[in-house]
Amino acid sequence: MVAFTGKASSVTDVVLAMDAALPDGEQTSTTFEIIKNVTGYFWTSLFSTLYNFTPGKGYMMRVNPDKATSINFQRAE
Repeated sequence: MVAFTGKASSVTDVVLAMDAALPDGEQTSTTFEIIKNVTGYFWTSLFSTLYNFTPGKGYMMRVNPDKATSINFQRAE
């Protein structure tokens, strides 16, 4: 479970925010298998019903088992 700590004025698009928060060279589409919010909306690289993060809300993220990574939303602002 990860909290999106961006400000209301932050980039909230799931892919853009995650790409900015990942270490250089990492991409959302290859790092994560699924990102899901508590209401059941989700993002995958093939299909999505979740398009934007909400600041202060929690998200469940399944990392690709071949990838170990860290996320820093402070870089995304």
